[in-house]
Amino acid sequence: MRIPTLLPLFLSVACGTATDDAEPRDCDDGYVLQADGYCYADFGGDGARPLDGDDDENEGSDQDDSSGSGDNSDNSGNGDSDPGTDPGNDTDSEDRPGGSDGRTVFTVDGACGTTDYGYGSPSADAREALERTNCFRNLMGLEPGILHPVVDDATQSHADYMYRHDTITHYQESSKAGYTGDAVWDRLESAGYPLEAGNSWAEVVAYGYGPADAVDGWMETVYHRIPYTTPYWTEAGYGQNGLYSSMSFVSPYPNGPRTAVIYPVDGQQDVPVDFDSDIEWPDPAPSHGVVGYPITLTVAANSSSGGDNPYNLYVLDATLVDESGREIDCIVSDPDDDEYLSNTAFMLPTSPMSRGTTYTATMVVEWDGTEETITATFTTAS
Repeated sequence: MRIPTLLPLFLSVACGTATDDAEPRDCDDGYVLQADGYCYADFGGDGARPLDGDDDENEGSDQDDSSGSGDNSDNSGNGDSDPGTDPGNDTDSEDRPGGSDGRTVFTVDGACGTTDYGYGSPSADAREALERTNCFRNLMGLEPGILHPVVDDATQSHADYMYRHDTITHYQESSKAGYTGDAVWDRLESAGYPLEAGNSWAEVVAYGYGPADAVDGWMETVYHRIPYTTPYWTEAGYGQNGLYSSMSFVSPYPNGPRTAVIYPVDGQQDVPVDFDSDIEWPDPAPSHGVVGYPITLTVAANSSSGGDNPYNLYVLDATLVDESGREIDCIVSDPDDDEYLSNTAFMLPTSPMSRGTTYTATMVVEWDGTEETITATFTTAS
């Protein structure tokens, strides 16, 4: 059983200079090279895709962060492998994984798979957290995350600090034992990780979980989900001491080729029906308690305007309908409304969703100066 616990504001900062696009490379067997220059596991289905005007006909199903933020500004929000092709092709509809409409079916557990941990000797806790993280990133069609030994060390030191002082926090006090730096970027730097221009740094913390459950808990929120749905990563680190968990992220900034990631993804099954917004700070639904499961859209672009809305992301229209066509009442927000969202917009049903029900979320958004309509159809757990 998950232990309800406050999840404090996800913390992020970016140092903004443009980064070069990833260089093309050869991919191992079972992986495909995508337009962003990365290799993605080829297990089929629609995931995130660069939106460069040259896409194929499956435009409606794209897929959420380190909150990429403006130069030296704190932001919140909450921070694998792959798109591919629809295996339906010319087969009869009853033979397709999704049934009569040919929609490919995905689950979080069914997307798990980590082959590269980044280095040879991460802790068992860090391995478990990365493996669970990559279940989600694989499902969203994103490049899998990897660990870095120095980021691991800095993150473990913060978990140790929280455990030692029995407190959940993003900040350390220099007067207290175990101090390794005020904020996540200070701790990374003091551990020996260079804070280079063109990167952003983010952190999530929690109490009451083991590594895999901590990742699941962060993914069930709005703001703390953002580092996980941010399209492009550099590397991450994880720390666990007792029930105190911390995960740190290094991402490029600006974040990369124009991409949108919607979560839950198109075709996803076993989606949770609710979320207790009161356990997250800031509370994304302050006038509500238990609401429906968050639907988020996280974007990237090669250029940034800085500030709280670096990619100029705006929701123009958003709807959520159930399988009968009934529209569901939702809270809708974007970085223009909420300074903590940065690269993400969300829809939050004001009441828990029904079990075993198929929903379609449609978001008409503009970012980086171009409008897109992005849709995901998913089914809740029975």
